[in-house]
Amino acid sequence: MCWQICNTHILGISFLGGSKIILDFDRKSLASPDSQIDKVVKAIKEENVEIDLSKTKLEEKQKQELRDLFTSFQGLFSDKPELTNALCHEIGTGDKPQVVSRPYRYDRVKQEILDHHVHKMLKETIIPIQSPYASPVVLCRTNNGLPPDNPEAYRFAVEYRKLNAITKYPGTLYP
Repeated sequence: MCWQICNTHILGISFLGGSKIILDFDRKSLASPDSQIDKVVKAIKEENVEIDLSKTKLEEKQKQELRDLFTSFQGLFSDKPELTNALCHEIGTGDKPQVVSRPYRYDRVKQEILDHHVHKMLKETIIPIQSPYASPVVLCRTNNGLPPDNPEAYRFAVEYRKLNAITKYPGTLYP
């Protein structure tokens, strides 16, 4: 581990050191010895990820250099989200009561868009949360030029302002 790196925010040294995570670059894995059982992230799969550079203003030589760069780091990129059991995360709220907010009401079209995003996440094996906390879901309009009735014109997000207001933050900030 390179503890002498000046820009700790690049690699998150304070987070890695504070959580005692062990990086194994040869096996492309990390371990968290503070957990009950050492949980190791599965090795990074080598996947061929296609990157569309057709709409950039780069010259062909620059595009090829960028493709080569992405190819050399292809193990870091994925076209689909994946589950990990490597680390457990808790949000500390101290002795504050749990935040339970009612869901926002949406018209039929927006409700269908929400349903589309939920089914998409379930298909991608993003599991429903089991938590005593409840925060409402919001749809955020994106600037992608799609019509408002298209589900991909919205981003699925959760309104966490009430939870953030009672969260106790650690003494050292994570990058």
